Amino acid sequence: GCKNLREVNLPEGLLQIQEKAFYGCGIETITIPSTVTGLAAELFRDCQNLTDIIIHSGIKNIENHCFANCKSLENIIIENGVERIGTDAFLGCSSLTNLTIPDSVVKFELNSIAYTNITHFVFPKNLKKTIYYTPKYKDGIKLTYLVIQKDTKLLDFNQFYIYDQLKTFYFEGTKEEFEKIEINKKVNINGSYTMEEINQFNGLIFAWADNLTVYFYSETEPAEEGNFWHYDENGKIAVW
Repeated sequence: GCKNLREVNLPEGLLQIQEKAFYGCGIETITIPSTVTGLAAELFRDCQNLTDIIIHSGIKNIENHCFANCKSLENIIIENGVERIGTDAFLGCSSLTNLTIPDSVVKFELNSIAYTNITHFVFPKNLKKTIYYTPKYKDGIKLTYLVIQKDTKLLDFNQFYIYDQLKTFYFEGTKEEFEKIEINKKVNINGSYTMEEINQFNGLIFAWADNLTVYFYSETEPAEEGNFWHYDENGKIAVW
């Protein structure tokens, strides 16, 4: 009944918006009051006309499927302060080409941006270990490169969901600094899988991880041989 709803003005002082509140609505713009501290599951799912949104710093959680299939959503500003981004949060947002995740985020998985058109991505650096891994959306990620930030403490491969086309990491530091990062390859499977399927899947994870190519940052062209990269004059990644 809200297909014709185009603009929403929520009152300041509102603390909570129920899940699915705007599911499938025709809203184009919405301002979220500063008093709201979380975005519920499927809140804006299938809002086909929503193009822009600012997620203010007071919001701590973006729940599962919050913006799933918002096919016109082009611009999302997530302010520093947001801590958790749920599974499939931006799934199927096919107009989305860029997304910046603030350093405050401690929970995020690549499947959250499956079936978008994001090709270049800087991975959040303060993520905590995930508990479960559910294999899905294997063909849903279009990343051609992924940047690992210099101050990253943990790389948990549960968060990468083995996308076969993702074969390269660009690290914003030296090889010695990369070797100090904790890397977790242990996969905790969630779902109804046989032991044979779990072993097979673990084998794929380890094979994928061991064949990754890592490039290390060097502002000037290095004299030594190796895998090195820098940002070019347009701010794009370039290999030396």
